[in-house]
Amino acid sequence: MARIGRWSIILQKAAYKDLKVLTSLRFFAALMIVALHVSQSAPARWNGWFPASSIHGVSFFFVLSGFILTHVYEGDGELNIARFMTLRVARIYPTVVASMALTFMVLPWEDIVRPGTGAEIGVAALALKALMLDALVPVTNVYFAGNSPSWSISTEMTFYILFPVLLKRFRSDWLQKLLLAAVCAAAVYSIGYVLALSPGVAADNRVTLVSLGYANPLVRGFEFVLGMSTYLLWSRSIEPLQLSRRNWTQIECAALFIVAIWLAFDVETVFSALPSPISLWFGTSGSCFAFAALISIFASGRGWVGEFLARRPFVWLGEVSFAIYMYHQIVLRALKPVLLPDFGAGLFVLAALSATLAIAAANHRWVEPHGRKLILSLRSRLSAGKVAISLADAR
Repeated sequence: MARIGRWSIILQKAAYKDLKVLTSLRFFAALMIVALHVSQSAPARWNGWFPASSIHGVSFFFVLSGFILTHVYEGDGELNIARFMTLRVARIYPTVVASMALTFMVLPWEDIVRPGTGAEIGVAALALKALMLDALVPVTNVYFAGNSPSWSISTEMTFYILFPVLLKRFRSDWLQKLLLAAVCAAAVYSIGYVLALSPGVAADNRVTLVSLGYANPLVRGFEFVLGMSTYLLWSRSIEPLQLSRRNWTQIECAALFIVAIWLAFDVETVFSALPSPISLWFGTSGSCFAFAALISIFASGRGWVGEFLARRPFVWLGEVSFAIYMYHQIVLRALKPVLLPDFGAGLFVLAALSATLAIAAANHRWVEPHGRKLILSLRSRLSAGKVAISLADAR
């Protein structure tokens, strides 16, 4: 029980350092992705205006993850890697398992495994997804298999593994690490360009320039390290600022307007004239700088917009945003053949969004806390077992 209590103290510590406005913004990032997938599932006049850059909501999560983890752990001394990884797995893995189970429950096999994959590769892809390793295979049919949005969890898990190394002396060598992350991203695309890989998305199991970089942690890692660097900028230069609420509100509104215009112009189209590797990077990650600026401005939440977003309903939506992101594609694919042909796009979308929110709320209420408790309890028992073995050996 003492070990479980220690885990609880660690979780409470992280909660005290929570930035409520940023939690709320998670919902709007998830909503960007949901809206784009809705428009793709049920094209209609009223939902066809979403730009392709809405998929950059994933980039927001990567930048925010680097920011929040640095905020929680930077300055706390030597990071206990085993404890850190246990907490990270306990945070995300229950939802990964539950969403995978729901996928098998409501979707037929041919909708779980992408066309052209093949049975053996399909089974292997699902096994990799269960282990959160699918993003390490640069094949679209692998990391988009099953519940396709979960590819980002695999990418995020790689960031968690690298985070303790990145965090060491980060205040002094953040620029070198950010530049190294940029070099890694450029190197991956350059290798694909030299190998003359196809720039498009393959319907089979081939590696293309798109599949090589889209989920690749070496490419997407720049967004995570940018988030870590943004935290330093915020803690050093923005958080200490003494401005009036009116001034903060003006800055918040300006930041929201700039990000909205940036996304509305459809970044992928704007940069399509650039050389292929550069345009591909902007097509997946090009909004990360705008998101970094938005996060650094709203982290303090000292304007009227920030105070409004810090209210409990928005914070709750932010708390369930991970589950919304993880379940929405499953619900869309399950309800589309049932509702869309007979009831039209309007009722289909309303039912899908309502079901997604209900499932996400249930996941947040029961799956996440009980799954986290189970994983932490198992970790504590394993630690106790190691101690018992060592004492037995000592005798």
